[in-house]
Amino acid sequence: APHIFHNLILLVMQVFWLEFKEKDITITISPSTKKVLIDFRTVSAVLSHIFDNMSKYCQTNTSVNIQIEKIENYIGAHFIMQSIRITDEDYQHFFTENYSGHYAKMTGLAGSGIGMSMVEELLKLNNGVIKIDRNIFPTQGRIVGGIPYETNRITLMFQSE
Repeated sequence: APHIFHNLILLVMQVFWLEFKEKDITITISPSTKKVLIDFRTVSAVLSHIFDNMSKYCQTNTSVNIQIEKIENYIGAHFIMQSIRITDEDYQHFFTENYSGHYAKMTGLAGSGIGMSMVEELLKLNNGVIKIDRNIFPTQGRIVGGIPYETNRITLMFQSE
């Protein structure tokens, strides 16, 4: 069914509001009334996994920028954040079940490694696409407490109404 992507993102984000506030992370989201053809429950679960990872792996006292735009027959949401470095090996195994990233493990925040493999499966059910772009602004990289942070972008795309 068609859903306004912006509203769904805000709805799921509210669950993680306290975690972002505690880490002093500011979130901005571009206004949009664009609708996506999705199953509400499964895409809510996808967004929950994305926000859960963001709340764990984003650098304290930074901002997350969410931009929604039309990309051909899709509506895309770009989540741009200062988060822990995604190594080449991490990138190759991003959707591998039971795999947690190198720096995710170093922070002690890594989960069971099931989240992103679940995201990939749920996206398939919705004809959705996910794209990971690492270190998009190399000059903005920082090392905090021995952990490297870089500007990473996750893009979720779903068919537009």
